[in-house]
Order: sequence, then C-alpha cells, then structure tokens
Amino acid sequence: MRDGGRGPGRLAKDRFVLVVLDVCCPMGRLELLEEIRAMPSAAGTAVMLLSTEAEIRDRIAGLTTGADEYVGKPYDSVPGRRAPRAGAR
Repeated sequence: MRDGGRGPGRLAKDRFVLVVLDVCCPMGRLELLEEIRAMPSAAGTAVMLLSTEAEIRDRIAGLTTGADEYVGKPYDSVPGRRAPRAGAR
C-alpha cells in the first residue's frame, strides 16, 4: 500500500506480517508508527522504518517509538530479510 493515510484503516481490518514506513511519509514522521503500535489488531506486526536520516538520534527516536528496525540510506538489505521473522516472535 503506498498511501500512508489509508494505512491505519487497512491495519484495523487486515493482518500484515510486515509494515514498511517511510519516515518522511505524508502523515508525519512517527505519528503513523505510534498509531500502529496502539492498535490491538497490529500487535504481531513487525514495523520497519526507512529513512534518509541516518543520525543516531533519529534511529533512537524510531526504535523507542516502536519500530522493529530502522534502516537509513544507503539501504542495507539485511534488516529487510530479518524483520519478517521479528513479527513471528
């Protein structure tokens, strides 16, 4: 799904193993992640943040908000292979 504005509605009715969010999505920086983590229906969903912001403070903010993985540019494919397994825990 490419439209972050419709994401919360889809997560409320459909199950996903992994959600990949662009930190600079139109809905806002970490607000969508906070909304996802508050949804009981998304409790087992792994969330990966993608960002051009690779500063340590940005990574810490994403991870403490509830992301399972934070990937900054240049993107590394290893976290992408790990994240779906994180949701299976």
